[in-house]
This record gives sequence, structure tokens and C-alpha cells, in this order.
Amino acid sequence: MLTNPNQVKPFPLKTLTRISILGAISIFMSFTAFGYIQLGAIRVTFMHIPVIIASIFEGYFGGIIVGLIFGLSSLISNLSGPLAPVFINPMVSIFPRIMIGIVSALAYKKTKMHL
Repeated sequence: MLTNPNQVKPFPLKTLTRISILGAISIFMSFTAFGYIQLGAIRVTFMHIPVIIASIFEGYFGGIIVGLIFGLSSLISNLSGPLAPVFINPMVSIFPRIMIGIVSALAYKKTKMHL
């Protein structure tokens, strides 16, 4: 029970479970051919799908956490590629992946009101 008004309310178990499962799917996809498809110097990815699903079901927080996992796996996988000097910067490798979660949560909330 919350006795102190300044005490932080814990997240529900269902929320943590969904975020954990989608994060685990992102990690699995980053280490297999399901996540990144190599096409010459660039890599095509389907890793944004768990981020979008997390942002729809769990809002901004879920999208940010799964997007952070996507960004960190992107950084790690691209450090050995030809674009490594570009991907060392977190504003290129991590921040846009986090923004996928934020923008998709915002778009879902805006379109949900008008349907």
C-alpha cells in the first residue's frame, strides 16, 4: 500500500511483462537474420515492429524502453560495418530509434480519438 504520497507507484505486472517480451523479441531479432538484412553497405530492418507494438499497447514508456533496446542493438551491430564512424554518435544510432516509440504512441493516441 502507498502510505507516503511521495512514494513512486510500481508498474503493473502486465505492463512489465509486455515490455519484457517485446524487448526480448528485439534482442532475438538483433542477433538473427530476422532483424537485419544486409544489402551491401546498408541493412534493412524489421526491428521497428516490436517498438511500434510496445508503444501502442504500453504508451510512451513501452515505446521508449523497446526503442532503446533497438537503438543499442543497432549501435552494437553497426560498429563493425562500413558506417561505424557515423553510428558512434548516439544521436544517429539511438535517439531516432527511441523517437520511433514516441512518435508511434503519439500517432496512435491522435488517431484513436478520431475513430
